[in-house]
Amino acid sequence: MYFFYPIVFTLEEEHLKSLEFPAVSICNFNRMKKFGLSSGTPLLLSEGSSSFYCNTANDSERNEIKDSLQQYYEMDEDWRWRKGHKPSRFTQKCLFRGRICPQNRITYFQNLCYGNCITFNKRNKEMEALTVSDV
Repeated sequence: MYFFYPIVFTLEEEHLKSLEFPAVSICNFNRMKKFGLSSGTPLLLSEGSSSFYCNTANDSERNEIKDSLQQYYEMDEDWRWRKGHKPSRFTQKCLFRGRICPQNRITYFQNLCYGNCITFNKRNKEMEALTVSDV
């Protein structure tokens, strides 16, 4: 048996001439360039830790991977940035409204999980976010 309850809702439709364009971030999932790693030591994402213990790696392999991750986390941000992939190398071009993205709208950051990243249109105190409108 199911109960039926009346539902009342109000829908308001608003037509705006322009909308705020969201910030867009792109990261290289490979935290470090291959030559930045010690030989034979893969870096796994920490999010994979649940499956990490379910895989077929033996204890010595597992310990080597954990040690590599620990070393990576202990590196300072500048060192990780220098050893990581540069966003200018993994992004070909950025266009907004058919034009090259303004450099003052592009920011770079380093993330422990995702490596080096680039963000376009990040909101800050000095600039309003860019907007888009229906053509």
